[in-house]
Amino acid sequence: MSVRPRNLEQKMFVQYKTHMSLDLCHQLKGKRIVYVLQCAPDEQGNECRYVGATTNVERRTAEHLGLLPGGAAWCQKHKPVTVLECRVVNTEEEAAVMENMLFNVHASQVGYQCCRGSRLNMPGPMRRPPAYMQNCREFNESPRSQESTAPPTPEPKTPESWTPPADLPPCYEKLRDENGITEDKPPVQCPCFINPKDPTGQYRQLAALLPA
Repeated sequence: MSVRPRNLEQKMFVQYKTHMSLDLCHQLKGKRIVYVLQCAPDEQGNECRYVGATTNVERRTAEHLGLLPGGAAWCQKHKPVTVLECRVVNTEEEAAVMENMLFNVHASQVGYQCCRGSRLNMPGPMRRPPAYMQNCREFNESPRSQESTAPPTPEPKTPESWTPPADLPPCYEKLRDENGITEDKPPVQCPCFINPKDPTGQYRQLAALLPA
């Protein structure tokens, strides 16, 4: 005997139940679910992922989130944020193959140091690349890693030598009178006057700073 819906809310609930059973997850008993989790980034801002397989989605999700004991060590270090992929397979062999292939695909995208799953579940860094992935990068280029690897800004270069102008300054007469120069012609090596501390004119304007 069917119950006629009395209001809009009951009508929507009946339509939802006819399209999808509420206990659909419980009907997957005996099958394996292979999933890919998007995890929190590491300290350098690199994107992290985890690939796993289970026969109980609800329990395994709670374990990875830290609500139950027994979650993956990688998920304890990098908490799951969302689900990227979820595939249903029938046998344990299919789950192992699917998990391994998905790990290789996602490790090539984010770097093998930022992805765990299949036979590689260690929380720390890998000592060597996974099998057949020697050409895979360790880390994908993130905004923070680009900043850390950016070349430093070069310092402005100063000229090695400076050649003073050969002509006398326009205020030579005023400088001559202020400094008490009695020579009719200025020396060639110095545009203004000869300093006894620098008779050759090597230091020029810096001669007054030389010790006596």
